[in-house]
Amino acid sequence: MNPLAVVGDAWRLYSEHWRRFSAIGLAIFAVVAVIGLLLGLAGTFGVFVTQIFVLAGSVVLAGAVVTTVERLRSDGAETSVAEAIGSTRGVFWTLLAAGILAGIGIGIGLVLFIFPGVFLATFWWVIAPCIVLERTGVLGAFGRSMRLVRRQGWATFGVLALTWVVMILAGLVVAIVLGGLPPFLAGFIATLIQGAFFAPFAAIAVTLTYFRLAELPDVSSRRRR
Repeated sequence: MNPLAVVGDAWRLYSEHWRRFSAIGLAIFAVVAVIGLLLGLAGTFGVFVTQIFVLAGSVVLAGAVVTTVERLRSDGAETSVAEAIGSTRGVFWTLLAAGILAGIGIGIGLVLFIFPGVFLATFWWVIAPCIVLERTGVLGAFGRSMRLVRRQGWATFGVLALTWVVMILAGLVVAIVLGGLPPFLAGFIATLIQGAFFAPFAAIAVTLTYFRLAELPDVSSRRRR
């Protein structure tokens, strides 16, 4: 698996269907942004609760993007915004639980020693597609993701790193542009931009990584035979 090819394919897919992906992201994060704007009035506690809603929105978006990409790959048809979001209903709580667990594990790893956090982020990179497409369950998604990634660990890390670089640079540009606005308004607009434009691209990169890994022959099972 070539990381540059995966990210390049993610960009091409996003650019060809950006209106659809952005519409899905905007529909989800418009709600998150409004909630964040209201909770921001509650001070530090409100900011903390807002992050929970941001995580929930990211989880729904990840599931919706996985379904949309899978449909585009299978028959080239676009799903409607309602269909894409609705496809996450059966796995929402599973996605949310997995997202929270992954966020805690990766966050602790990054804060303490950095490397463990990056290691976990790499091996848990495709948990969302595993849940949506394979219905693995929470713990099953972590195990399945690790089994897929371990065959292409460095390549998966390459996709993750390139995606993070794009997201960080884009976030810095947005922060600079919105720097003169009041914090609450800047946060509101930044959430909308992130959800509508940046997060869908990252979710596409994750989904395409999953398909590349799932299509590879299972060398370990061959050896056991």
